[in-house]
Amino acid sequence: MSRWIATISILVLIIGVTIWEQVYVNQTFDHLEKETNALIAAVEACGDEDADTEANKAQIAAIEDYWLKRERVLCFLVKHTETFQISDAIIYAKNFIEFGNKEEVMSALQKLAYLVKVHHYNLGTSFENII
Repeated sequence: MSRWIATISILVLIIGVTIWEQVYVNQTFDHLEKETNALIAAVEACGDEDADTEANKAQIAAIEDYWLKRERVLCFLVKHTETFQISDAIIYAKNFIEFGNKEEVMSALQKLAYLVKVHHYNLGTSFENII
């Protein structure tokens, strides 16, 4: 009887951790996608002006801070090689916002939006990720 209790307890624990992992990944990438799309709209709204406004700088800094906090936990859940590209795209966008180069900023933000969608799909719960 104690084996059944132990087995059921382990099974419940695995299911609980899997659900938490999926919720954490979904929340992280949904928020990152929303913030990236908002920044893309803000940069596009600049028109012919440079993209180095204080609002854009604050927004990319907030995206970077959010990602760095969430990435620490994500590195325990997934391989870092699957998430480092997002960090690179954020840093790339942040640097070009500082320089005011709108074309490069839009390129970096489009790449970031693409990477967020791809990794959100790839990091979903699957049998391989559970094992």
